[in-house]
Amino acid sequence: MDVPLTLSFSTCFVFAGTAAAVWFLILKHSKGDKESLLFAWFWFFASGVVGFMGLRTLLFGLGFIILDLTFALIDQIFLIGLLIVLGHYLFYKVSSKEKLSKQIAFFIIAPLSILSIVLMFYYIYQMSGPLSKLSIDSLRREIVLNRVVSDWGSEFAPPKDSLLIIGFLGATYLILLLYDLAIRIIAWQKSKSLKQPYRFYATISLIIFLAALFFDQRGINAGWKLLIFRTSALISALIAYLAYSSESFLERGQENKE
Repeated sequence: MDVPLTLSFSTCFVFAGTAAAVWFLILKHSKGDKESLLFAWFWFFASGVVGFMGLRTLLFGLGFIILDLTFALIDQIFLIGLLIVLGHYLFYKVSSKEKLSKQIAFFIIAPLSILSIVLMFYYIYQMSGPLSKLSIDSLRREIVLNRVVSDWGSEFAPPKDSLLIIGFLGATYLILLLYDLAIRIIAWQKSKSLKQPYRFYATISLIIFLAALFFDQRGINAGWKLLIFRTSALISALIAYLAYSSESFLERGQENKE
């Protein structure tokens, strides 16, 4: 099934706008709640990651190969920020210890994330060296040939070492999310009342987003398969927005203000 260029990059842009709206909404109403603030900044970085994916898709489709590769590097910088903030958020969420979660984020997750991106940059550098001598048309054909892409896409598979680090972090985050989800479901079963449901749906939104992002970042899917993953990411952002625009969160923010 063919996927039009406009549909592929517009899905990313709609996600970026929705994620930015989540970020703004939480900042406006959190009133200093640490967990909510970390969740907000996660969506800020998610907006940048997927937004630049859409921009790169557009640029590649229009033939601007060099700009596509340049924005790919910026995209990965946003990914580093996303991984660090998400790690801080999740370890703080399950332990309630800010100092411990901050140490894990900056002394374990940050070095691993940076190493992953450095390996990816080196891979791109190695790939671009021999191709730099080609004409733009030849360069475009070579990139299409060496990437698993459709006519509109610009996805490529990252090096195995880089993907292994991202997979390790993603698996760790998923375990923490499932643990948090299980704790909230058990508490709900005992009390028959789901307190602060926006936190429950926040966890759901992150599980969906991380799964979609992982399959997107693998770089081995294109066309309608990639569109499904990016649509799933959009659904996760919508869930987060609906959760944090709920009365339970807005009322909590009002209480903190008072």
